[in-house]
Amino acid sequence: MAPVSKPLCRILFFTLSLAAFAQAGVAQESTNKSGNHARGGGPQLQLIATFEHQVTGVTVTPDSRTFVNFPRWTEDAPISVGELGASGDLRPYPDPEWNSWRNARRDEVTPQDHWVCVQSVVADKHGNLWVIDPGAPAQSLVVPGAPKLVRIDLASNRVAHVYAFDETIAPQGSYLNDVRISPDGRFVYITDSGVRGAILVVDTASGSTRRLLDGDPSTQADKAVTVKVDGKPLQQTDGWRVSFSADGIALTPDGRYLYWQAVKGKTLYRIATDALQKRS
Repeated sequence: MAPVSKPLCRILFFTLSLAAFAQAGVAQESTNKSGNHARGGGPQLQLIATFEHQVTGVTVTPDSRTFVNFPRWTEDAPISVGELGASGDLRPYPDPEWNSWRNARRDEVTPQDHWVCVQSVVADKHGNLWVIDPGAPAQSLVVPGAPKLVRIDLASNRVAHVYAFDETIAPQGSYLNDVRISPDGRFVYITDSGVRGAILVVDTASGSTRRLLDGDPSTQADKAVTVKVDGKPLQQTDGWRVSFSADGIALTPDGRYLYWQAVKGKTLYRIATDALQKRS
């Protein structure tokens, strides 16, 4: 998605995060003095947190821990991945060192083991937090060695595995966007919303990653679609209109089907996951 102003970021996160919290059963419910829910008996959602920096990901673990991420699009946010405390405080996760990469220090801090431009965080049911880092600050050039998928063990709060992606998996122009994990935890599916859309499939058992549907019409932006904000075409600072490829992604609860859609598109696609898992 395209960078937006800070005030809009706060409003969007308020709306989207509350929806996520509600689905996870974490949003606080407001009741009146009689103990009944307000507004005709339905539950009310309350604001949990606001941030000064742009948020693109929020996830809640089965035991109600909340994590958010801040991409490095228009600013050097001090925290890339953070855990939200009960009082709304935010601590760098898994530690300050992983969050220490900065544009001004790119020649001093190794991108392989630091957050460069985190786009999404997703907690699974097996005690892991998955973090996707496309490694492309400002959605521009990919920093060599930066694209990666990281699995963090939530019990120890330590990085358990880093799946590094070379230029054959995350080439220049790519922007790894979102991630879903198979129910058994073996396969990870990632959308690439960059210049040339694709679906990445990571086999955690073998450690291998394949770039599939690369350039396929189903993963590309629809040139006939114009994204508008307040009735005006959304465009970059250089005047070019935005073009986002495969972005939104969802997996059925049984893990049998994967769905995806380009932001700049009108068609929702799906595929049987066994077709993605086969190597032939």
